[in-house]
Amino acid sequence: LNQEKARGITMKSSAISLHHRFNNDDYLLNLIDSPGHVDFSGEVSTAVRLCDGAFIVVDVVEGVCPQTVTVLQQAWGECIKPCLILNKCDRLITEMKFSPDEAYVHLQRVLEQVNSKVGELHSNKVMEIQASAEVLGRVYGVLAKRQGRVLSEELKEGSGTFVIAAVLPVAESLGFAEEIRKKTSGFAMPQLVFSHWETLQEDPFWVPTTEEELAHFGEMGDSGNLAHDYMMSARKRKGLSTDEQIVVSGEKQRTLKKNK
Repeated sequence: LNQEKARGITMKSSAISLHHRFNNDDYLLNLIDSPGHVDFSGEVSTAVRLCDGAFIVVDVVEGVCPQTVTVLQQAWGECIKPCLILNKCDRLITEMKFSPDEAYVHLQRVLEQVNSKVGELHSNKVMEIQASAEVLGRVYGVLAKRQGRVLSEELKEGSGTFVIAAVLPVAESLGFAEEIRKKTSGFAMPQLVFSHWETLQEDPFWVPTTEEELAHFGEMGDSGNLAHDYMMSARKRKGLSTDEQIVVSGEKQRTLKKNK
């Protein structure tokens, strides 16, 4: 479009089909190029609902922009897998005049920015739990332990069974059914369905600096930081490196021999 050329941005989504052969099998790849400008986020929403995956393109000089966060939220909401692409790496040399070491450090910071925004995404599952009055307190205990939030509680007419509707973070849903059955001796039956996503207010890379923050959160700043805990647990499940220390402080043990 002439307007796209004049403004230097993409305004409408465009599709292209590519043929790919792998191991003597033919594949047809359909790619949709959607606008990155915030004024055309509706085009992105339509494209996300049609695709099985998403390429998130980030300018290495501009870094993570507000629209980048919006696109990540849209991809997360539609449960599609995002793939990060660092674009315009030549600008680090031609414009920023970075050395190879400086360019490496800058790219690492951009990756940390993206991981930080992904860590803030907080998806939830809505559940329905049927439990008797005898184990109702145990159900609430498991929900509180896993950052759950009760929406409603109703008593079935003609029975002593309560129906509890609650919201539970997806990161906390792993092993939830097994734990609640164990705590209630099988008298509570949960059913979980994906509901929506929320944004955590905590910064997973935040570190306390003032004396008050050090006294309240500790030196590591990991007290009550759900974003950091969820990000580290996801990295641990995927076999990626974490900042968990197996031994924080230790002493060398000496064996004293008796004089004979």
